[in-house]
Amino acid sequence: MFFVFRSPPANTTWSGYGGPFGRNPSSGHNLRNSNYITENGQTYFHSNQLPAEVFKNGTALSGNFNLGTITNYMVVRLIVNDNDTSNHSNHQIGRVTGLQCNLDIAEIVAFNSKVSNADAALVEGYMAVKWGLTSALPSGHNYKSYTSWPDMLITTGQPVSLQILADRNPTSWSASGLASGLSINNSGLISGSVSSLSAFTSTVTASNADGNDSKSISFGVSKGYRVIDWNQTFAGLVYGDSPLSLTATATGSGDLNYTSSDSDIIEINGTSAIIRGGGSVTLTATAAENATAFAATRYPTPSPWPRHRSPSPGRTCPSRWVMLSLTSITPLPVGSTAMPLLR
Repeated sequence: MFFVFRSPPANTTWSGYGGPFGRNPSSGHNLRNSNYITENGQTYFHSNQLPAEVFKNGTALSGNFNLGTITNYMVVRLIVNDNDTSNHSNHQIGRVTGLQCNLDIAEIVAFNSKVSNADAALVEGYMAVKWGLTSALPSGHNYKSYTSWPDMLITTGQPVSLQILADRNPTSWSASGLASGLSINNSGLISGSVSSLSAFTSTVTASNADGNDSKSISFGVSKGYRVIDWNQTFAGLVYGDSPLSLTATATGSGDLNYTSSDSDIIEINGTSAIIRGGGSVTLTATAAENATAFAATRYPTPSPWPRHRSPSPGRTCPSRWVMLSLTSITPLPVGSTAMPLLR
């Protein structure tokens, strides 16, 4: 859940037990199944049911999640714990388990599961821009420099395919100000990918024999994920063979590491896989986070080998490793009609 809220200026500590949003059963208060309840007279959460994670203005908190100064509006991201995952009704804004404290609530955005780091930063950025709170974001936050929300959001490392729409048959297109890695073709399609997180504005121009028309499009860039490509196949492996060289690649800079679920079967040494025995094992490639992309989600690759704890030399160990990759994120369509009397 994401909140933009504060304690009223007169209340420098929480005025009571409660929270911006919570369950309120008809049987009364003090069930304490909710785990985002404020501690009366303090600036942190009640220890009876602490959330799993809390972030204030994009910065992770720990311990009892002390929010510090609470009289300024803040963007709070809260991940509830899993102590009670059953479905409940009777949720209310401004009350938790029948208890409440004085709060000024601007906006609440809720999801039914924990969102990715990239999506969390996006929601925090959206709320911070909307409510004038970008100055409170940490210096490294993707959206700290934003003063308005862009027309388009694209993601580092992900392919862009954006068709600019037009009528009246433009015969040529141009675009100034596109980020490095992007281009526009003569059909009005912007494509490519970006590696920089810097926002930019492009002026797209469509022309025909009767003239031209232009439209300015602002682009925001969100931090994507590194993409692992591992398309390596092995056949007819024999116990006792030389170590195998693992050949996964990943976009961007940073470490790319391998792990094995059972080192008695496959031992990993850097980029080498050493066959130690027969059996079923899972190999995983992980690309570390860098400045412009989050770590790649781990996609374990099963190697279905018949289990032989002490195989004899010469025993065949068939193996097949499949490609690891992340699904590309297609940017949202833009409703632009930048044309010479075109639409």
